[in-house]
Amino acid sequence: MGAVGAAASGGLPSAGIGRAIVGSRLSRAPEGPAIMGAVHAILVVVSALAVTVLAVGGAAGVATGWVAPWGRSRVLRPRLWGWGSLIAATGATVWMFVGPLNGRPHGASVYVAWAGWVLFMVGLLIRIRARRPGRAPRLPPASTTAAS
Repeated sequence: MGAVGAAASGGLPSAGIGRAIVGSRLSRAPEGPAIMGAVHAILVVVSALAVTVLAVGGAAGVATGWVAPWGRSRVLRPRLWGWGSLIAATGATVWMFVGPLNGRPHGASVYVAWAGWVLFMVGLLIRIRARRPGRAPRLPPASTTAAS
């Protein structure tokens, strides 16, 4: 690029290089908003799939006590684990689709998104509690009278 290219681009020689690349075969890919729209759509689909898998596993845990094979050795209370998964899936759905995947935060949606995040964390804590043994059943008090 000579002085003409630098002068035409406002004094910055790098702007002329950018114009040369845009005019080449490299500019065939979609630019700007088209690519961002495609990336957003992919993120929405992947997020929905992940939350659906979490919710289906939680529903199976609540209904039948089923836990995925890689978690069976650690989960001692599968129904509680299922409830935790359902709560976490609900919170993640609210957080993702009201918060970051919905665009810029505005108005009350900020608080709703944070509430979804808190709900997600509560679900994770419930799942952690499902890995611990529950309370021992209470036995009736022993009789203090002597047996005859």
